[in-house]
Amino acid sequence: MHKSEMVPVGEVLDLSRLAALLSCKIGSTPLNYLGMPLGAPYKPLSMWDPILEKIKRRLAGWKKLYLSKGGRLTLLKSTLSSMPTYFMSLFPIPIKVARRIELLQRNFLWDGLGDSHNYHLVAWNKVCSPIAHGGLGIRPLHLFNQALLGKWLWRFGREDTCLWKWVVVAKYGLEGGGWITKPSHDRHGCSLWKSIMMGWDDFRRYTVFEVGLGMKVLFWHDRWCIDLPLKEVYPVPFAYSNNKDASIASLLEESREGRSRVWSVTFCRDFNNWEIDSIESFFLLLHSHALISKEADKLNWVLNRVKAPRRVIFFVWIAAWGRILTCDNLMRRGFVMVDWCCLCKSSGESV
Repeated sequence: MHKSEMVPVGEVLDLSRLAALLSCKIGSTPLNYLGMPLGAPYKPLSMWDPILEKIKRRLAGWKKLYLSKGGRLTLLKSTLSSMPTYFMSLFPIPIKVARRIELLQRNFLWDGLGDSHNYHLVAWNKVCSPIAHGGLGIRPLHLFNQALLGKWLWRFGREDTCLWKWVVVAKYGLEGGGWITKPSHDRHGCSLWKSIMMGWDDFRRYTVFEVGLGMKVLFWHDRWCIDLPLKEVYPVPFAYSNNKDASIASLLEESREGRSRVWSVTFCRDFNNWEIDSIESFFLLLHSHALISKEADKLNWVLNRVKAPRRVIFFVWIAAWGRILTCDNLMRRGFVMVDWCCLCKSSGESV
């Protein structure tokens, strides 16, 4: 225990006696624990100095003379882009720090030997674009930081029995069906979690709820049966609903046979003739979703994929490169034919 330290949080009585009993030292905040600063403000730029120094030391050990552009790109994606990951997994990176790190990355990729300066041939935002969009696939630090912080929102919605979530809930409370905390308006001790919660609107666009018991999913506000919340698809039923903040479980009743649950959505007035089509479509959608699961509600990712046949995707890909066998392309390949378009009745068929 002689290597251990006891760090008090708040006022602790008989601290020296307790430390003597455990044969350990008495420490204080701020301190480093597992490489993370604890008890220190995270907004000062000086907190990121160890990361910048670490990147500079690593760059100094690499000899650009023996590295091609491909080798530099490999090191940039595998090592330099990963060095600030540990800090960014918990702290929002300041804009100035992100720019300094990206400057080091740009110079490493483009510059020559020694202090000689080479032209940066492609803009950095294009270099950081995905490979499918014509970039090199280097991760932009700001977006990567948002994704890492979104991990805590994901864990908050999935890990109901973890101690860290209990602490956060006890401090801030719950709202939104229990998937997020209430917004904090305190001036002290809440800025880190507040920064994480600022990404909730972007985070929820890529998630959907898997309904079980329906106690934590809001009927009108959450995405659970279609790609959009029901309040956006059916504004008329939502406007006259008796309970706009109801959960799914509160709008379900046991059937007379007791074998299933049926919908019980009520409204504050009768509907007009011109509103019947919308109401009919609304109830047809509801009755097409039979909720029989007895498990807890879950938060899942939404994966956006292109829903098109492969032959259509391949045709669009050829068209994007201008390689469809139109008259002008065929004539370039040596075909002898009339340069005439059958649609516009003029010369020069092309796409």
